[in-house]
Amino acid sequence: MTLKALTLLLGVGAVPLPALAGPLTDLIMAPGVMTDLTLGGTLVYTHDRLFLTLPAGQTLPGAQTGVPLPEAVVDGEVIMTFVPGEAGNQIVVTRLEADVTRPVASFPASGPNPLLIFFLENVVRSMAAQTGGSPFYMRNIMRADLAGAAPDLAGDGPHTVTLTPFAGNPNASRMGDFAGLTLDLTFDPANPGTLLALSAQAGDGYRETLMLED
Repeated sequence: MTLKALTLLLGVGAVPLPALAGPLTDLIMAPGVMTDLTLGGTLVYTHDRLFLTLPAGQTLPGAQTGVPLPEAVVDGEVIMTFVPGEAGNQIVVTRLEADVTRPVASFPASGPNPLLIFFLENVVRSMAAQTGGSPFYMRNIMRADLAGAAPDLAGDGPHTVTLTPFAGNPNASRMGDFAGLTLDLTFDPANPGTLLALSAQAGDGYRETLMLED
């Protein structure tokens, strides 16, 4: 997955970030939200992505549009490492799957949280592969839902915001279980740069989670 593919989801670069302004995005996606994290430090997330097994010979609708289904992941890890760079501090994101380390991309620490971008782009790719729908359309719907979210942040400690971006969508009949896709974002408003857990689920056919390791 390229940096361009990841940043397309939330419009980094091509579309000004203020288009995503809202109570939730201003908190967890604000540019520079991670700049206070210690250089040389890491954040490690357990990563799982589960799909139903397809019957022999069956292909997915996305195969007709050139969108391949991402591979399933069991007990993988996503690692964010904070390093100095010529253009400023960077967040290097890598994946560890089946004892193989795979690079994702390097992001400026002064930008928005790359973990959320990585996660939501995976959701888009999984949905596009299984429904045959346009990933560009899906990204736009998710961006709008993020921008419009107004979570209740009363009280101390972690909060979970649940989004249902395709609820009531006019194209829901074409989306199968993904019409009921739920996204759960867990974070502590006192430290919004460190997301605690992210999960996506669509019926029994798709589930993806990222959980911060202790």
